[in-house]
Amino acid sequence: MSAMRIGVLLFLLLFCPVHAAAQKDFNIQFELLRYGLGVSHNTIGFIERTEFWGNVRVGDLTFSYKRFRLGVMLFDSTPPGNSILPIEADFTIYQRPRKYLWFQGMVPDVLAEVGYYWANGIIDDNMFGPTWKLGFRGELDYYGVGAGAEIAYFSTSDVNTSLVTESGPAASVYVRLLVTNFGF
Repeated sequence: MSAMRIGVLLFLLLFCPVHAAAQKDFNIQFELLRYGLGVSHNTIGFIERTEFWGNVRVGDLTFSYKRFRLGVMLFDSTPPGNSILPIEADFTIYQRPRKYLWFQGMVPDVLAEVGYYWANGIIDDNMFGPTWKLGFRGELDYYGVGAGAEIAYFSTSDVNTSLVTESGPAASVYVRLLVTNFGF
């Protein structure tokens, strides 16, 4: 079978509206683990640096109503540092739910996000103040596994002076384990 035919067949299987499940008004999404790699370009004062970081997230629980989402994680790593119980607010740009068993997968799920992160010194010795994230994320998941990519802008404030100490764009790719949606 030629590459052209495989591409057309793949396009029809993924994007044919006959196979799409109806989007639910309410949704609860759970993701146990995310792991990936990212690169960020940070500006700290007058110093610019590019560095790699591990995109790790544990215990993500997100509640949705129509296109609006609000989520909290047990742990998330960002380019400036690690955070316990960060929150994110998202807006769904495009979503294609697919049913399997009693659950739903998203093939794909594209959203805009705003996140608020902080660290309290328990995880690492680097204290930093609030970190804001503004970005876009594209994900897919089915039968409990998935993948995604994200591009975002981070801005971190000093915990004592509230001055911006580190900011810049970041991008990452990641895999997702034990992720599912409960639409109702």
